[in-house]
Amino acid sequence: MNEAAKLGAILRQITGECRICGCHGGECNIGGGEVCGWLDDLRTLCNNPRCAQRAEINRRIGARKFRQRGIKKFGGSR
Repeated sequence: MNEAAKLGAILRQITGECRICGCHGGECNIGGGEVCGWLDDLRTLCNNPRCAQRAEINRRIGARKFRQRGIKKFGGSR
């Protein structure tokens, strides 16, 4: 199996399921009789307001952790 086929197989496994709540689209009851849809082209985030809010919180936490890592300081001569 070539690299493109492997990547395609991986993407098919992860798409179609919300990475926050695990629904498969159209399963979340948003309220008022409406069901969810997809917010992204890869179909990994549904438009349930709770999922969208959690995805934004996760994004901010990830950015904060990235900034906090900083650059390691190595000892050496001065």
